[in-house]
Amino acid sequence: MEVKIISRNPEQIRQAIIGHLDRGLTILRAEGGYSQEDHQVLLVVVSNRELPQLERIVKNIDPESFVIVSEVREVSGRGFSLTKEHKSTQRKEN
Repeated sequence: MEVKIISRNPEQIRQAIIGHLDRGLTILRAEGGYSQEDHQVLLVVVSNRELPQLERIVKNIDPESFVIVSEVREVSGRGFSLTKEHKSTQRKEN
C-alpha cells in the first residue's frame, strides 16, 4: 500500500515510522492549493499487514492529519525486491 500523509507534525510521524515500522519514506514538498502554504508530504509504502499500525501511529500523533492510501501493484528496491538492511545490522556495521 502506498500511503501519503500530510500533517502538522511530519517530523514526529517520520521518526515513528522509521522507529516503529522500520520503514523508509520519502518527503515530498507540496503547496496547499487553497492556503498556498508549503507542506511536507510523507510517502511510505507498507504491506497490508503494516497498514493498521501505520494508521494508528499517524492518528495518535496527529488526529487531524490527511492520509491517502492507494493500492500498489508492484514495488521494487531496497526493502522490497532487494535485500533490506535492518536497523540492527546497520548499527553493528557503523
